[in-house]
Amino acid sequence: MFAIGEIAQVYSPIAGKKKFHLCVCCANEHGVERFLFINSGAGYEGDFILDDTEIKCLPDSPTGKSVVSCSLVVRYSSEQLKKYNAKKLGDLDFEILAKLALFFNKTTVLSKEDRDPVAGSLTAYIQSKKG
Repeated sequence: MFAIGEIAQVYSPIAGKKKFHLCVCCANEHGVERFLFINSGAGYEGDFILDDTEIKCLPDSPTGKSVVSCSLVVRYSSEQLKKYNAKKLGDLDFEILAKLALFFNKTTVLSKEDRDPVAGSLTAYIQSKKG
């Protein structure tokens, strides 16, 4: 349903409200996609922090920052994405996505089980677009 680098608005049962999500892994053989939350807070250790102006499809945040949370990988099946009214808003700029891939490969805030599939997916996507 979503491609790597696409930004979506999805109702999040974890947060109990609509949230912005960045797709970081396309659907696997079970139809499950992986996303990272995009928040507007100050961020935590292991978060990828951007100025609001760097994600053009999102509204300005109260902090002036858009924080890609790299401490939690959110998984949705295609059925859940439909149920939660997932809607594409835009795409993350390729250069920023490439920086996120480098950042994500070095993060230590996730378990290897959560980090490796996302890091591999982002790296493969970036290499495919460069080559």
